[in-house]
Amino acid sequence: MKVSALIISAAMGIALPGMAQGTKPVSNDGPKHVIKTNLLPILGGQIPFTNEYRLVYEQKTGKRTALQITGAYLGKSPFVGLFERYAINLIDENVKLGVGGYRVQAAYKLYFLKNQPGVHGFYLAPTLSYAHAKISDTNKNDDFFKASYSSASALAGYQFIIGGHFAVDIFTGIGIKYNHYGVNIPVNESNFEFNRLNRVGPKFWLGFNMGYAF
Repeated sequence: MKVSALIISAAMGIALPGMAQGTKPVSNDGPKHVIKTNLLPILGGQIPFTNEYRLVYEQKTGKRTALQITGAYLGKSPFVGLFERYAINLIDENVKLGVGGYRVQAAYKLYFLKNQPGVHGFYLAPTLSYAHAKISDTNKNDDFFKASYSSASALAGYQFIIGGHFAVDIFTGIGIKYNHYGVNIPVNESNFEFNRLNRVGPKFWLGFNMGYAF
């Protein structure tokens, strides 16, 4: 009897945890939030003379949908420092440029892989983007150059969630853009007509972001 009781107790000890685990609901949602960035735009942004400090936040809004918001501060590209260093030799003038601006972007992501949990897998995303920057000569505060870029695009991409938390978002796309430039430089100092640069045209995307999913 003692042996039988011991065997039954051991069997129950093995079976009960398995039964408990089997009745426990298993979540297949995966991460619902992702914070991402890309360090490469620090070298140079979309607008000439600028760089970009980017922060991207993505939140799951439905079974296979997510809203992604991007905000970025546009500063002075490190390559502008090279121009400032050698400008005195080119135009015999000490040039010091001030650069500042911002970029905002919104995308609604539609995921298509049914077997992938959370914000993972292949997606399509209608996207709106706007960027604005002002470049000025700090020695002549009234002389400045402004640029505004706006676009509406359709992106396609694939977001990997590695190890449950590490996110890699690779994307491409095409859309339409409008680039507008404004300048306040005396006519006798510049014969270039900046209005020629204002134009509507195609917009192409190819990039990636990396971050943390939770």
